[in-house]
Amino acid sequence: MSKSIRRPVSPKRPLRKNVCFLVEGTTEENVVDYLYDKADYPRISFHKEQYGGGGYIDIKHWIDKRRDRLDIVIVVSDLDRAEKKTEKKSLIEVIHFLYKENPKNNIFLTFPDFEQWMLKGLENPKQTLYQSLGYGNKAAQKSDKTLVMKYERKGGSFELASEYFSTKPLFYQKIDFKPGRIKEENIDKEQSALWYLKDYLRFLNDN
Repeated sequence: MSKSIRRPVSPKRPLRKNVCFLVEGTTEENVVDYLYDKADYPRISFHKEQYGGGGYIDIKHWIDKRRDRLDIVIVVSDLDRAEKKTEKKSLIEVIHFLYKENPKNNIFLTFPDFEQWMLKGLENPKQTLYQSLGYGNKAAQKSDKTLVMKYERKGGSFELASEYFSTKPLFYQKIDFKPGRIKEENIDKEQSALWYLKDYLRFLNDN
């Protein structure tokens, strides 16, 4: 009678976390993948979606319709809309909603907009991003899927942008799985929470 061969049990691979980058518009959708290196976060699987940018409450509606298919949501959005009282109220509601849905969710806001984040990564920028990169208008810049390549050819650096914004006061900051801090007095100041995006992804990967 032949003996059965017991095969060694291979160790279970840790489950990967699924992160959805939920972005406001086309520029963010074309750029967000270049803000980090997926290889640095082996325990995370990434994908991106666009919520449309109609208003902050649209973030909540988008998630509500798909919550059964979502694990962790990281929102990238502009802050200038929150200068309106109703939108500011909606944004604070969305911030609390994101945390209640999953403490690992987060939102990264830039004032006035995402283009300002990119603009500050250029050495000698003009008044706007599209002018700095040689586009005829903002619509042409938004629709260009090769935007990042053009940005880098002009010397654009997300590290430079991070360095610039790292000293700016923030309206909302959340660096771990605890509730973030809201400072309403900073709502209309130039800022971007994107400077610590990679740090947050590292924390998410490791915890």
